[in-house]
Amino acid sequence: MFGQIRVAARREQVEALRAKAEEDNDYKNLAEEYFELVHDREQEIEKRDEQIAGLREQVANLTLALRWQGDEPADVEPDKDIPPATVEEAVLLAMDRFANDLVFGEACNEAIQTLASDAGPPDKILDYLEALAEMTQLRRRGPLGTTALTWLEQRGVIGSPESDTIKNSPKERTARTWSDGNGNTRVFDLHLKPSDATSPDRCVRIYFEYDEECGKTIVGWVGRHP
Repeated sequence: MFGQIRVAARREQVEALRAKAEEDNDYKNLAEEYFELVHDREQEIEKRDEQIAGLREQVANLTLALRWQGDEPADVEPDKDIPPATVEEAVLLAMDRFANDLVFGEACNEAIQTLASDAGPPDKILDYLEALAEMTQLRRRGPLGTTALTWLEQRGVIGSPESDTIKNSPKERTARTWSDGNGNTRVFDLHLKPSDATSPDRCVRIYFEYDEECGKTIVGWVGRHP
């Protein structure tokens, strides 16, 4: 309604200028006054556009604040349908989602840096870690009825133990000794293979071991093949 009133008022101003020009036959003055009027209106529009942009930004900030600072934190959860874009994002999501089932050793921070950011790909790494979390939940209830690697393979997760050559090599065992996330270190043997037969910075390995004492799976390494 206010917009219509403003349009009508501008028309009246233009008509008044046109009538004045017809009386005075002064078209030059009409043009100058008209363009001055247009210039004034453009400045008003620019100011209003700036105000609108500022208000939109405030609304966006308030919306974000309401999402994450509601009375009940569980009201709004991150969108789980958005796949991770990088290896680091995949591991961080796994740390958050599967905190009750997986423990990540300190070496994982270093391991991530050995890979190309999109190695895996990242969503496959997250799927493999999710499978580890599901296996961990079953292990806490009782035996799997088969080996961990067989259980995982039945669900499309590829893995293997190290060869006897690596197991019998002190150097290779040292290369596979990492923190267990609980202040100790251990040698990791079992590992998953989200990607294989590719360049070293894209050949992802996830080393893990189920810990009976804490009832969780320790992830010692998520990085390139040692």
